[in-house]
Amino acid sequence: MFDFIMIPMRHVLKVIYDTVALKNYGIAIILFTAAVNMFLLSLTIKQYHSMTQIGELQPQMQ
Repeated sequence: MFDFIMIPMRHVLKVIYDTVALKNYGIAIILFTAAVNMFLLSLTIKQYHSMTQIGELQPQMQ
């Protein structure tokens, strides 16, 4: 059902496991989680900036 998400994530985790994590799934999962969190942080920052800009324009629209 969610293969379009699971398959790429599995491949990225496998690459991290084979190269960076020295064949340790624990380290691979930690690194993968950190990478996903950094990606989501950038999206959160952009969303915050957009919300502040809309908040500044809202009084003008009313």
